[in-house]
Amino acid sequence: MMHRGFAERFKTNRGGIAGLVILGLVILVAAAAPLLFPGDPLDIVGRPLTEPFEDWRFPLGTDRLGRDILSGLAHGARASLFVGLVAALGAILIGILIGSVAGYFGGWIDESLMRLTETFQTVPAFILALALIAVMGPGVVSIAIAIALVSWTGPARITRAEFLTLKQREFVAASRVLGQGDSHIIFQDILPNALAPIIVLGSVIVASAILIESALSYLGLGDPNRATWGQMIASGRSVFRSAWYVSAIPGFAILLTVLAVSLVGEGLTDAANPRTGRR
Repeated sequence: MMHRGFAERFKTNRGGIAGLVILGLVILVAAAAPLLFPGDPLDIVGRPLTEPFEDWRFPLGTDRLGRDILSGLAHGARASLFVGLVAALGAILIGILIGSVAGYFGGWIDESLMRLTETFQTVPAFILALALIAVMGPGVVSIAIAIALVSWTGPARITRAEFLTLKQREFVAASRVLGQGDSHIIFQDILPNALAPIIVLGSVIVASAILIESALSYLGLGDPNRATWGQMIASGRSVFRSAWYVSAIPGFAILLTVLAVSLVGEGLTDAANPRTGRR
């Protein structure tokens, strides 16, 4: 029986497809936010604490300052997705560079780079991100960079493990016999065959980055001139008893987005490992 391709195996995973649909809708709303809500989401546009569905102009209500929650939700999705994707991409690139060099060359290079990796892992990611933000200053870009700098250890370890296995294969020996250099073997021969588990881990980093960004924004370390979900939750903290929806709605958006990314990650994992995949 012929093996199904990666995409076909992913299609059989209902959770992965559901997560992909939800994530696609979030991306669509984020992309269309300037068209759907052309004004500044931080502008005061109505009466404070208008309840959801009370005023058709503000379907999800307004916060304690009179800002449109739906507009903030749409524009906040842009910040969360930007941080998640940029942080994941940065972490994967750093991890691939360190892990590939460590796994390919081995010896003292491997030992030194793994000690560096362990050093980063001893400090909780959120605490280290706080310290980096304190140095770089608050902002969406700073948060994305900080999260990338605290999230590269996982991709580095996976890349190293893949390289330790793949560098023993026949096609690598054949490249050496043909006189190919180390950089050619690393980036053109071994790395393409090691990318599957790294890409799967990327989905985990995206979900984690969205949560960390929301927590940092909640603490006031995000961009004060930009709507973010964490900032929206913080703005409703003082009125939670009387207007719970101000914090609950962006909190639900975070939960739904992280769940969607996690489901996509599980679908990718099952597709990459057909023996353990769900039917």
